[in-house]
Amino acid sequence: MVQGDVVYLDIVFMINLVMDYVILWTTAKFAHVRSSAARLFAGAVIGALASLLLFYLLYMVPGVVVSTFKLFLLKMLISLVMAATAFPFRDMRKFFGVILNLYLVAFAMGGAMIGSIYLFQNNPAAYSTMNGLIVFLVNVHFSWLAAAIAVAILLARWGRNFVRKNLLRAMLQVPVVVRFGDKRLALKALVDTGNSLKDPLTQKPVMIAEYGALKELLPESFKVAFEKGPENLEEMIKGLQTDVNWGFRVRMIPFSSIGQQKGMLLGLRPDDLVIVTDDSYIKVRDVVVAVYRHRLSSKGEYRALLHPDLLDAA
Repeated sequence: MVQGDVVYLDIVFMINLVMDYVILWTTAKFAHVRSSAARLFAGAVIGALASLLLFYLLYMVPGVVVSTFKLFLLKMLISLVMAATAFPFRDMRKFFGVILNLYLVAFAMGGAMIGSIYLFQNNPAAYSTMNGLIVFLVNVHFSWLAAAIAVAILLARWGRNFVRKNLLRAMLQVPVVVRFGDKRLALKALVDTGNSLKDPLTQKPVMIAEYGALKELLPESFKVAFEKGPENLEEMIKGLQTDVNWGFRVRMIPFSSIGQQKGMLLGLRPDDLVIVTDDSYIKVRDVVVAVYRHRLSSKGEYRALLHPDLLDAA
């Protein structure tokens, strides 16, 4: 540390307390984990006290030397205790998923702070790195903290949806199970960011599914009319409305596509749709299934196009 610099331990504690609380709060939002302000504050206090203790031992007690590896393990232990305090958990797999989200948020906020120092601080002695810890040698500028907190707010507000819709969905195929009455059908669906179809009356998102996949679930009168051709739309609707189990499900979904500026898909409201993810499932009732006449994938890799908003029903 530069000789003559004064570090106030109460300020070190308060800065760490604020930042740790913001990190835990953002992690709760980003990872969609329920917690309380009291638990988040308790976790932040533990993190701030641990940081203060590390700072004191490493820089204010003569002769104390901690190897990089041991310091890394110590930091890992602190983060685990913080997360265990801040977030209730029963499943270890989900807990470690929260830990990964916590590190992602911490790295993003730390990067924002270092970036703001690089851009706005012209004092080369603004900070120093010692034993893997960043030690601020001058007063912490408001802009540094503001940059980190701004990133936290962005992650909390839009980060989860951005990751789902943009980083994962472009190549995501998921199993889904659609239920009409006592009949269920499992099929593979592609999360399609280009699918913006919604029921014009209820604004429910629409999943497009191949007729060939849904065929076994549909009433015979409808199948006869459907297979005659798209011009028999009125007959298809009548075929459904005459069936007490299907009449209330009918929806008409307008759409436009290349080569067809205005079109109409016949939609059916299922009892529910279950989207199967890696470690859980999402059950959706506010959805319409549109019947598509042609194949969606030439190789048969998927048989439905999932509206991206359906993944936000978790």
